[in-house]
Amino acid sequence: MIQLEYRKKPLPLDKALNGTTLLLTGSVIDSINCLLPRRVERDLHENVLYIAGVIEPTRRIGLFVIAPKAETGRGYYHTDRASHAEVLNVLDEHDLAIVAQVHCHPGELVYHSEADDDLAFVRVEGHWSIVVPHYGLKGMFPLDRCGFHRFQNGTFALLTKEAVAKRIKVIAPSIRLTEV
Repeated sequence: MIQLEYRKKPLPLDKALNGTTLLLTGSVIDSINCLLPRRVERDLHENVLYIAGVIEPTRRIGLFVIAPKAETGRGYYHTDRASHAEVLNVLDEHDLAIVAQVHCHPGELVYHSEADDDLAFVRVEGHWSIVVPHYGLKGMFPLDRCGFHRFQNGTFALLTKEAVAKRIKVIAPSIRLTEV
């Protein structure tokens, strides 16, 4: 557990090295890096994205990114029921589910706030929530600078850097086994 000054309750840690994994394609990472940074006029805003994919018992596989309609600001984002309905329609068309949500924070801190916990669109066992620092301007790599949270036992728990290294995988767009 990590006790943070802006949280009433400590943030649980997930130290498991062999727990449920999250697999993301390179194109998902590229889409997040492109879509997450949001400027309105000259101001940077927090933003939110959803990763659509397949849920299996021991892993979630992210296939593409959905950028929902959202109200955003320097320290917040908000999606409403109409936005959620549009996202669910897209998922239904492709027979997929939300495997993770992604949002950004202004600075380097990537811990969930209690508002992040309470306002998450999906709060079901096994759901992933990723926090990218610096409004997403510096991208997601290296992955361990992002906060990977997993909903378990009724709350979001932050994966340790060691757990991220073992359980978060980026799938290469191709693998060449032939000689050049």
